[in-house]
Amino acid sequence: KARRRAESREKNRMTPLRAFGWSAWVAAVAGTIYAVVAYRDEIVRIAPKTADAYTVVGIEANPYGLAIRNVSHRLAMSTGGATIEITGDLANQSLTAVDAPLLQAEALGPRGELLSRWTFAPAETQVAAGGAVTFQTRAPAPEGVAEVALSFAPTKTAVSDLLPGREE
Repeated sequence: KARRRAESREKNRMTPLRAFGWSAWVAAVAGTIYAVVAYRDEIVRIAPKTADAYTVVGIEANPYGLAIRNVSHRLAMSTGGATIEITGDLANQSLTAVDAPLLQAEALGPRGELLSRWTFAPAETQVAAGGAVTFQTRAPAPEGVAEVALSFAPTKTAVSDLLPGREE
């Protein structure tokens, strides 16, 4: 019995090669975690769906360097019927000028179901460093609209070119 224990101890002891292997594994994991956090904006720019994963773990990823602010919406009556009007600002949080991306508005029903979706461009095509541009959009209001959601419009990415059946 003692002999088996001694053989087991000898078999499982930490050799320099095993120590190097464990050190390399820990370094690889730490390096991957660092890269995923440090380059999150670039990762989200290439693969926008990863933004949800960052949100789940509580990390903010902003691939555009822009923030949507001062958003207000109202239901207005026009000659064509009820219209949703959305206004706000697109603020640049980076140190360089940024091209203004398309914005996407969604009209949602009482249970959060999508009733209508449209994209639109801000008033200007570039946002100066530390500056802001205004945006305004109007669209016919679908029957039963209860809420409006606003976000950056999805863009075609390097990853979308690789996915089958995703012709745009």
